[in-house]
Amino acid sequence: MNRRVPMSIALDCEFVKTKGRVIVSSIAFVPFASFKAPLRQTHSVGHARSGTGVAKAQAHAEQSARPCMITSGGSTILSLDPTEVMRHADVLPCGHCLMPLLQGETAVGSKQSLTAVEPHPSTTGKEKLPRNYEKMLRIVRSEAGLETLCPHSIPNIRRLDKTWLRALHVAAVNSAEFRDASAHLDHLRTYGNGGRQRWAISFLMKQHPQVLQDLLRKNFTTDDAWCQWLSACGDTVESELQRVAQEHRRISSAQSERKAHSKPGDHPLDSCGVQYKECKSLEELPRELSRTWSALISARAHVGGVKFYTYGNMDAKAIKNSLQLCGATANQAAKPPEGTGKGNYHPNEEEEVGCNLLKSPHEAKVVDLTRHPLFAASGFCISSRKAPPLTDALKKAAAVDVSARLLLESNSSHDPLWDAKALACVAVACGVVPFSNPPVQ
Repeated sequence: MNRRVPMSIALDCEFVKTKGRVIVSSIAFVPFASFKAPLRQTHSVGHARSGTGVAKAQAHAEQSARPCMITSGGSTILSLDPTEVMRHADVLPCGHCLMPLLQGETAVGSKQSLTAVEPHPSTTGKEKLPRNYEKMLRIVRSEAGLETLCPHSIPNIRRLDKTWLRALHVAAVNSAEFRDASAHLDHLRTYGNGGRQRWAISFLMKQHPQVLQDLLRKNFTTDDAWCQWLSACGDTVESELQRVAQEHRRISSAQSERKAHSKPGDHPLDSCGVQYKECKSLEELPRELSRTWSALISARAHVGGVKFYTYGNMDAKAIKNSLQLCGATANQAAKPPEGTGKGNYHPNEEEEVGCNLLKSPHEAKVVDLTRHPLFAASGFCISSRKAPPLTDALKKAAAVDVSARLLLESNSSHDPLWDAKALACVAVACGVVPFSNPPVQ
């Protein structure tokens, strides 16, 4: 890798929504570089025999060279134990895996249109409404299916009192029981109103409780059925979290074996190992994130530095929220107690770790690839203000990058390691990362 330019690291996070904040539950760091992969030369043998023909062919090959992404070092994955994720999440993560449960038939009988109702009298009128509010409301009223609910807003029944959730189904919306349940669940509105023509349950509960209750009653014959469905959602999410964690453990444990059996010609996308660290508590992950970030910055401090790339701005917000939870920082490095000489003071292990953390969450600076001028200039934006989903951007990058094509063949979106590699491929295809020397085979 060219040591005169910053090291490029692709980041991707998965989130857990807890205590009114969105924080990191899993993050992947993937160092990457870009090199030119020349196309096959198709000139004839007779043509190649002449010096002029060879020179022209070489010049044509150079002009036709395509960018190719390579991982330029070991990747690092930090992750919170799936059991801890489920213990702390207010709403369920991994909303993508809940779509089959939202789209399936869950109640006996045919679906009917919901009764058109006005906003509940208890609403203040100060609630910030989505831009396409009226359109979304018409969809909910006309389609009584659960597919109108936002998959990222499903309450985690393991963390909440079932009495509150049952009340949404059985209690009259004007009753004290319903109002009490709504008040206890009101903190869920912190995580958004929904989007893409799908409503957050907490938003409907506040703005249109009758619509929500009709929706629940038309899809669940009893409040027990409603709670059983929520439990099934929780089980599905935990299974997905365990599956991804197990895959990361497998990849990490196979690192030594892959290196021992690697052969010349192996594609660089799979040539680097993965270090996986699973944190056992919500407090441990931010500290490990801070330590890892600080180590990456320090390692390149005198040789060009580091640039961290994300896809969109959600990752940056969650990273800073997580780092703010980190109790010890370099500013809180251990100091000898008063009256104790330096030679007689020995910091404990926790204090030594604190010395290696970021001094401030603001040190964790990232570059949002979707806001980079070359991203739009390369034709990746589907509109002047909207970036496509990462998988769609990767498909476009696959037209010029063999690494992107190989990555698409093993599609594992919503896995932070796969997503970070996809981001790296898109960054290379955009020309954001300067070319490096090709890998030595």
